[in-house]
Amino acid sequence: MLRIMEYLRDFGYNCHIVMPRRVGEDSFADFNITRVNADHRSESWTEGAKDAVAEVFDSFKPEIVLTWSSPSNLVKELCAERDVPYVLFVRTLPKIEQLHLHGCLDKASAIITNCRYTSDLLKKEFSLESVCSYVPSFVPEVAKKSSREYLTIIGAEKAWEFLREVAPKMEDQKFLVVDYSAKKPFQRYNMHHVPYRNNLADIWSKTDILLFPASEDMSGTSHTTMEAMIQGIPAIVQDRTSLAELNFLTVPKDAGPAEWKTEVEKVQTNWRSYSDKARQFAFENHNPRREMERVRQVIEDVLPSAGRALIRLEEGVGNIIESLPTVEAIRSIGYKVDAVIAPTTADTAELISLQPYIDNIFMDDSRLMRDRRMSISEAVPDLSQYDVLLSCHQTHGFEGVKNVIRRTSSPRNKAEREWYMAMARKLGYDGDTPKAMLFCKRVWRPLSSDAVAFVPGSVTNGWVLKRWNGYEGLAQHFEEVVLLGHEKDVLPKRRAWMTNTTNLIGRLSLSETASVLSQCRMFIGHDSGLAHVAAAVGIPTYVIFGPTSHVKNLPEGAVLIRKRPPELCQPCQYTQKFLKCDERRCLAELEAFDVFQQIQNHIGRSAV
Repeated sequence: MLRIMEYLRDFGYNCHIVMPRRVGEDSFADFNITRVNADHRSESWTEGAKDAVAEVFDSFKPEIVLTWSSPSNLVKELCAERDVPYVLFVRTLPKIEQLHLHGCLDKASAIITNCRYTSDLLKKEFSLESVCSYVPSFVPEVAKKSSREYLTIIGAEKAWEFLREVAPKMEDQKFLVVDYSAKKPFQRYNMHHVPYRNNLADIWSKTDILLFPASEDMSGTSHTTMEAMIQGIPAIVQDRTSLAELNFLTVPKDAGPAEWKTEVEKVQTNWRSYSDKARQFAFENHNPRREMERVRQVIEDVLPSAGRALIRLEEGVGNIIESLPTVEAIRSIGYKVDAVIAPTTADTAELISLQPYIDNIFMDDSRLMRDRRMSISEAVPDLSQYDVLLSCHQTHGFEGVKNVIRRTSSPRNKAEREWYMAMARKLGYDGDTPKAMLFCKRVWRPLSSDAVAFVPGSVTNGWVLKRWNGYEGLAQHFEEVVLLGHEKDVLPKRRAWMTNTTNLIGRLSLSETASVLSQCRMFIGHDSGLAHVAAAVGIPTYVIFGPTSHVKNLPEGAVLIRKRPPELCQPCQYTQKFLKCDERRCLAELEAFDVFQQIQNHIGRSAV
């Protein structure tokens, strides 16, 4: 729940948390909290906390409540009395039966489960729809170690029962037992005991294989086995409940020591291959930002709507990504948002269609056909269903339609995203500009966690003038480099790339390119659409600028890289010199080592 609160806060939600005094003493320190004298594992929530929680309801006046497990019966009553919707988080079958008896399931405005298994049970037993979200704990990448020596077992009583049978049969193995309590029912020479803690990075750094003998993930919504696989740790689990859908190495629920031993030895014999498969499985099945976004979408669907808005997004992928914060801002003030997309490439339309925060997408392929312009009635047959129409172009879009909110100006001293944000502010949005976010299909590529993405090419016309030619020299400073770009990109004069370079230029769709970028350690490239894609999928982004304007074009959160000191004429994008300059000293005199140093300096400052 802490991760959900942090995510919602980043989107402007004012969160107030009610919890027992003994839970999360430090973790929730950054939030408004009301502590109550209640046991979070028992029904004493209802008896001991009602007055305190009711006071929070009356003073905080929530628009929506999130609840789970024991406190849900109390929340159901308070929400009914005050006509406040609540979203119910549900985990396991015993909890489902308990919640059903109390009437909490039927009264919930929406239900979110932490696995498809639980969602299927709700559908089968109670005919209730729910949304499954594998909410993550955002475990950081662990430090690399040459040797991981432990078979790690996580769980309480079940872990110790398992060890009584298995440890004597596997004398040559070392076991690391992670338990929620400090009790040690027994001890063996090949067992080491550590308490469970929220940050498992140190445990993962010692773990060779994770063994999970319990029938369910006792960590709740954090999905411990998935987090282990993100680190490249193969996880062996029972083939029942939610564990089977989250893992690829399973044993029967009644498996004995011999079967567990056989499975462990099989993995250890070819550990590197299973480690790579674990990373791939986790990457393809668990996108942390997407899981959090799914929860946010459920919450926003429950909140009252201010109406329906239709926004027209157009031009290149960079321009459209710069307009996505406007979509987010409009949603945050209560509008359901549909979009008309008029992109310069079909790939852009495919990528934008994957975004969960746009309800419906209509295609205007005028810019793809180039020989005619579609009317708005061709793209969207019924405009009467919308309360607000917005266009990201000053003149195009919704021709002949009255009361359209348009981007009205292009001030060169402002970021392009602020051009579009002016439309959201006309509708009453008064917060900070949201960050652009892109979601993509997760297509695995066998890259190391050190892979760095380069985009050395550029499309034709005037934009080829912003291309930097020093990528071959820059590649020498990194362990692994991935080259990305469009098949029609104009590339620097071909030179010999180092053996650490994988060339994927022209081999991927835009959505696949976004997926590869999300796997990379960082992006380095000049001013381009893919620089905006990299920043929006959430990786560190370093953009090399020459003649074009970094004020207008630098993606939010990206780092500016340019010649030091800059040329006096830089940038010249909006001057006659842009097309006439033959020297381009702003790029020609920018050395690869200087680019590398600027990146390293920024990394050093960020780590402080």
